[in-house]
Amino acid sequence: MHEKTHPMKVPFSYQTLLRSYPNRESAIAFYKKQHTTFCPNCNEVLHNPLRKTDPLLLRCPDCGRTASIFTGTIFQGTRADIRYWLYTGSLFYYCKQHLQQIPDRRLLSIQSIKRAIGATSDQTISRIYKTLKKLFESTDIDDMHFCELIFKPFLEKLCPRGLLLTDTGEIR
Repeated sequence: MHEKTHPMKVPFSYQTLLRSYPNRESAIAFYKKQHTTFCPNCNEVLHNPLRKTDPLLLRCPDCGRTASIFTGTIFQGTRADIRYWLYTGSLFYYCKQHLQQIPDRRLLSIQSIKRAIGATSDQTISRIYKTLKKLFESTDIDDMHFCELIFKPFLEKLCPRGLLLTDTGEIR
């Protein structure tokens, strides 16, 4: 007989995220504060935007090459709203830190994430889910550091301190 697994309940919602980060730009600003972008050509730290209207592209002051703030990260090449990534990554981080497991589809389904964020594309959410699952399963020190650097402070802002839920929704 199989043990029944309940869908995960978390102490924050996508609506909570939207109150803290009402638009894509505010989420990008959070990301930029947490993550340092380096020139892929000469490894110089990049600070200067290529254009004031596009905060994603930076220009290297040494070699002149441009790079996205997402270059070399799981966000590279994505067209999905970064808030989808940050919300889903925070769910993974929450599971790993507080439930001591990487969520599987019984605990945290693609459909439940899709419903929570109001996304219309199964393909987008599936890609985000699979990419983040691989990242959180990784034992590479750089991957683990990226998770701590980005998802831990994001989760701390969304989740009230001391409120931890088990996979059945009970408060510990």
